[in-house]
Amino acid sequence: MDIDPASRGIGQAATTRFASFPAMLIHRGEKKYLLYFDIGYEEYVLTWLVEESQEFREDTA
Repeated sequence: MDIDPASRGIGQAATTRFASFPAMLIHRGEKKYLLYFDIGYEEYVLTWLVEESQEFREDTA
């Protein structure tokens, strides 16, 4: 899914698959999005987000 602001205006939503589950992504503002998914997937999705974000963290040591 393209999340470039030029392709999706503020307030627009799109359904997609996120971490292998159905989800809805809403563009709330510049660099701000809301992600909705079924609460039954909460633990898995949050764990997935933390694990996948590791590559973007700067090493502070």
